[in-house]
Amino acid sequence: MTEKSKRQVGIWLMVGVVMIFVQVIIGGITRLTESGLSITEWNVVMGTLPPMNAQDWLEEFAKYQESPQYQKVNKGMSLESFKFIYFWEWFHRLYARTMGLVFIIPFFYFIFSKKLSREYLRKTLMVFLFGGIVGVFGWLMVASGLNDRPMVSPYRLALHLSMAIFTMCYTLWVAMELLSTKASQRTKYKGLRKFSYALTALVSVQIVLGALVSGMRAAKFYPSWPGMNGQYFPEALRKAEYWSWQAFMEFDTSIFANAFVQFFHRNTAYLITVLTLVFIIKFWKKLKLELKPFDKGTLTALKLLPMVLCTQVLLGIFTIMNAIPTTPVALGVVHQGVALLLLSNLLYINFKLSK
Repeated sequence: MTEKSKRQVGIWLMVGVVMIFVQVIIGGITRLTESGLSITEWNVVMGTLPPMNAQDWLEEFAKYQESPQYQKVNKGMSLESFKFIYFWEWFHRLYARTMGLVFIIPFFYFIFSKKLSREYLRKTLMVFLFGGIVGVFGWLMVASGLNDRPMVSPYRLALHLSMAIFTMCYTLWVAMELLSTKASQRTKYKGLRKFSYALTALVSVQIVLGALVSGMRAAKFYPSWPGMNGQYFPEALRKAEYWSWQAFMEFDTSIFANAFVQFFHRNTAYLITVLTLVFIIKFWKKLKLELKPFDKGTLTALKLLPMVLCTQVLLGIFTIMNAIPTTPVALGVVHQGVALLLLSNLLYINFKLSK
């Protein structure tokens, strides 16, 4: 691949990263507005268009009225309210289709113009494969809520989000490979590289825990900080009779499952905060000993890291404290978005420390 081809493919993939980021945000809005079960069918072609007239809307509303969510949660919902939740689920699906086109059309252009090497042909195909898997998991997630319990499985939600974030991170890494012009500092920064990788893995786990908290509606059970209703270790976790695997299957009624995921989500946040600050201090100390420090981009990422971290911590606290009766959509979505920025920031630093 020529340098020009690398740059073109890299920019294309970076556009894909931004689009995946936006899609995750749209998915967060869809979840927090309880819109995910408004469309009860998966129609790849005809589902691209929304209802076009009054009769179409009445037909879609009639289908929704037969669903468990309407019967048990939204009985008596007006058509206008239905249009609101329908929009977010439809838009979420439409945006996914748009991402597919943004990938496929340039992909074939790069193939026919011979701008992709064999290595990057394989890597871009992996992006396409991961995107398809995310879509399949999305429908499996929706299908889990079209039954007697009108609530999508938080475990399928976490899996769907995990695959989307993995796809975003993989695409970002490949894009950075193509756009990078600086040599690696891997040998000199081996200790920091391992630290950075471990920290990135921990943030990834934290995002999955956040998906479980969101999927279980766990925030409403303990909408307080610093304690969980005044206790560091909540009562539901102290009593042996609450501990059972069955509790995780009955997440919509089990206080134990909700206490468990929120307790670990909070404490993982504390651990990430401490470790990130230690990592930043160690990095700066290492830089002071170097005659030729990192490039400007890496130094900027390192300076941004504590700001993004502090913003995320504050957002987490405000989101929890305002989770009555439900998580505020704006706070929850921004909290999720900043989590992705934190992960992307760390991934960029990982890249600069790796091969």
